[in-house]
Amino acid sequence: MTLREITSHVNRNTDAAPDQLLSSTFPGPMHNHLGPLTNRCTRLAHLEIRTYAPWEHWELLSPLDDARYAEWAAFIQSVRPTLRSLVFEQHRAESSRIRRANRSHPFGPRGRPALWTLFGAHILPVLTDADAEWPRLEKVELAGFHEVTRCFACLNPPDFAQWEGPHLSFEVLDAGRAGTNDTWAVRETHVALNEDERRGLKERLGGGGVELSIRGGSRKFENACRTGIPGFWPRRRREG
Repeated sequence: MTLREITSHVNRNTDAAPDQLLSSTFPGPMHNHLGPLTNRCTRLAHLEIRTYAPWEHWELLSPLDDARYAEWAAFIQSVRPTLRSLVFEQHRAESSRIRRANRSHPFGPRGRPALWTLFGAHILPVLTDADAEWPRLEKVELAGFHEVTRCFACLNPPDFAQWEGPHLSFEVLDAGRAGTNDTWAVRETHVALNEDERRGLKERLGGGGVELSIRGGSRKFENACRTGIPGFWPRRRREG
């Protein structure tokens, strides 16, 4: 029985799950399916969520993306008493690469990739909740959490205090000497999880004997929301 069939069955056989939960379902990243199952999977031991997620903020389908991340967070929270392993993997869509090929910055000036913002707002608080209990948890794997850097030059001495934050830092690689052609070389770094967040995950999950793995992005998912064959043109272009 597929997940859609399960949720449809739940909707038909209970008054607690409203029928309109599936009314906005469209082809694309999974959403509106786990809501009816929240607090109902009392024996679930292994959970894997692998998904396309928006990278640039113009790809963000708000409030749909926020709703599906909130739905996943609520479901994960509901299965903590029985869960033994959890895999959460998110990556950008392969089909959006071609529109980014010639851009100097992958997600706008000093912006943060939307998928990391969604994870930090919804999933991370569930994993690091100090009052939550994971009595049977043995393994947690998080994938798609890396850093993005770019180097650029500026003519004036840089002052990035107004831009720096918990996930964004700047480093001067080469200081200019105020000459006509001298520039300041700067490296800008965005991180998916900063040191405090990684430490919190290790203390909350890894400290209790749980095998914790946090790795970067290596997979590109197709975005089925778009027409055609996602990723076809980028692959054709790389092949010459």
